Amino acid sequence: MSLPVSQNGVNASFKNPEVDPIETKLRENLGKFFFDSRAAVARLHLTGREHRRGSSLYFYRLSDAPADRPQVLAVKVFSACAGGRVAAERQFAALSEAWPTFEDSPTLRIPRPIAFFPELGAIVTEWVSGTSLQNRFKTLWSRKKNLALSCANAGRWLRRYHLATALPARPLDLDKKLDHWPVALGRFEQAGFSPELGPALNDALGRFTGKIRGIALETASVHGDFSVDNVLVDGGRVTVIDLAGKDHNAVFHDLASFLNSLQLTALTWPVADSLIDDCGRAFLDAYFDSSIRDRHVLNFLRLVGLVSVTVEISERRRGQPLIRWWVRHYSERLLRRAIGDMDC
Repeated sequence: MSLPVSQNGVNASFKNPEVDPIETKLRENLGKFFFDSRAAVARLHLTGREHRRGSSLYFYRLSDAPADRPQVLAVKVFSACAGGRVAAERQFAALSEAWPTFEDSPTLRIPRPIAFFPELGAIVTEWVSGTSLQNRFKTLWSRKKNLALSCANAGRWLRRYHLATALPARPLDLDKKLDHWPVALGRFEQAGFSPELGPALNDALGRFTGKIRGIALETASVHGDFSVDNVLVDGGRVTVIDLAGKDHNAVFHDLASFLNSLQLTALTWPVADSLIDDCGRAFLDAYFDSSIRDRHVLNFLRLVGLVSVTVEISERRRGQPLIRWWVRHYSERLLRRAIGDMDC
């Protein structure tokens, strides 16, 4: 969308309480944060906005800015329910920490961090092009080879990020996860899943707890929501967005999150199991660049994560019985398969 541009370069034919504070801060800081003195007079054009769960995004194009500087800015405002100022500060710090690792890579990217506005609970980054990997699965022209390559690049991105933020190895926070498990399993049963599946899940976790307890695992800053929705693809380049920057934990959390999100693409679009499997293998092969270690840990985290996310999706669809049936049907198949993987 485009809005009228006033004489001073700010979009405004009327006062807009939603965007006025953002534009004021941008105007105050153009020269200080973004550009040299020539760019302090750049004009701001609000070209679009997008409201997401927990945040709102505003996109500004700058005219009269030097060609070697960002031409489009993205302003992300965090809602109070998503953490507001604290979440914004944390994400800006995570981007700033990771930026030197990705700054010179032509194919593995993050949005360039530009500014943190604490009074607005907002961060400013350079806009990045691309389509989410999730949506790539919905386009007819996306061939198997292209999707597998994009997933492999996502694995390479994640490996680079974990290596750059590596911490001393330590065991999985297993007891904390097991403490939360009875509540998750109770919600699972209340959501209407098959009665015999709950005990099977419980038995599977019990069998493999002993196999992973005490194992020292690679630890790093974890993305927190490394999923097909947060990987943008533009040709051979991938850009990862929405770094949470709040957890230091076993790197397998991010691996499990991505693989689960890959499996769940078939909830909303017909995707062949063989394609999902090939993309998952491409992702893991690129991440490890060798044989996968600690597969039991990965499968354990995937199973716990699948239970959590499928319950959440089912609970959000309380008034849509047909969709809830499909979520249960597909999720139960995934969970039974995950139990089988744990036995391999």
